[in-house]
Amino acid sequence: MMIFLMVGTLGATNVTNILELWEIRDNLGDTYTLTKALSLEDTNPDTILVWSDSTDFVVEDIVKHPSDGFAYYCTSDHTSTSSFDSSKWTKMWECEKGWEPIGSESTPFHGNFDGGGFIISNLYINRGATDPANNSTLPPDGQNYVGLFGYVSNGSNATNANNSSDISIKNLGLTGVDITGKRGTGALIGKVLLPDVKKGKLVITENCYATGNVSGFGATGGLVGANNSNVKQAVPIIRYCYADVEVSSTHPNNTTINPNDPEESNGINPYNIKYGGLVGCNENGVTQDSYALGDVSGGDRVGGLTGCTIGGAIFRSYATGSVTQGIGSSAWEGGYGPITGRSDGTLPGVWVEPTLQDLLKIVII
Repeated sequence: MMIFLMVGTLGATNVTNILELWEIRDNLGDTYTLTKALSLEDTNPDTILVWSDSTDFVVEDIVKHPSDGFAYYCTSDHTSTSSFDSSKWTKMWECEKGWEPIGSESTPFHGNFDGGGFIISNLYINRGATDPANNSTLPPDGQNYVGLFGYVSNGSNATNANNSSDISIKNLGLTGVDITGKRGTGALIGKVLLPDVKKGKLVITENCYATGNVSGFGATGGLVGANNSNVKQAVPIIRYCYADVEVSSTHPNNTTINPNDPEESNGINPYNIKYGGLVGCNENGVTQDSYALGDVSGGDRVGGLTGCTIGGAIFRSYATGSVTQGIGSSAWEGGYGPITGRSDGTLPGVWVEPTLQDLLKIVII
C-alpha cells in the first residue's frame, strides 16, 4: 500500500471517468487530476459487453460495436433500436487490442497527470508482436511504446508554450495490469525520451506503482519501458515508485540484430534486450528511492530493477525478484543481474537531490 502526501493542482482538468481519461489524447500538453478510482476492465475483449438492439443504455456504459469491433462510450441515456445511433456514443479503442496508449512518438504526452492517490485497475493492452517468427527474424507486427501512456517527451513534437514546469506523471496506482507490447512497453509509460534541453524541462515519474503482468520485445519494464535522454543535461527521473509485476519477453530467445543500436566497443546488439522489474532501459536517466518485487525474464540485459543503466544512475533502490536471461553472446555487450543487467558510462551531468518535502512522500509499506 502507498500513502500519498500532496497538494491539489491548481488549474487542472479533472478526470472523473474513462471517457475523460481517453480524451487526454486530444490535449496532450494540459494538466490533469484524477478525482476517483477507475476500472478499465472493459479494455479486456473478454469482458466488454457487445451492443445489441432493444437494450437500455445509460451514460458511462461501454460496448463493443458488432460491426467495426471498436469500443464505444455511451454519452446519452437511450433505448437502442435496430440501428446503432452513433450520435449517442463516442468511439474509443479497438477492442481486440485493448487500450490505445496516450501519446505517440509523433504526438507525445507533454503535460502533467496527477493521479490524486487513486487506483486505475484492470488495464488490458494486447499490442505485441504476434508472429512467432524464428529466433533470427524480427517479428514484423506489433506496436512500440505501449502503456497507459505510450510516449512522453519534451521534444520538438511536444511544443507547450503555456507550461514552463516539468512534465510529470505522479500519485497513481495501477493494479491488475495485463499488458503486451513491442519495443518500449511498461504498465504506466512505454517510453520517456528527452531529445534536447528544451526550456529546462524534465520528465518526472513519482509516487506511482503497478501490479500485474507486462510483456514486450525489448526495453520493457514493470512500470516504465524506457526512461531515456539523448543529452546529459536533461535527466528523466523516476522516484518513490515500485512495481510488483512479472516482466517477460514475448520472444525470449530471439537473437535478431538491431542495426540501429550501435554498441560502444563490440559492434551491434539484438532487439531483444533491456528488461527490468521497474524500468527496462535507463539511459541517461535516474531511478531513486524505488523498488521492484516481480520476477523478470527476457532476452539479454535483464535486471531485477532495470534492464540496463547506460550513462544513468540508481540511488537507494532495490529488487527482490528472480532474473532469467534468454540469450547471451560475446558478440555484443549484455548481461544480467539482481539490480541491473548492465551498467556503463558516466553519471548524468544533472540530477535532482530530494528535498525534505520530497522525502515525506516516500512509500510506506
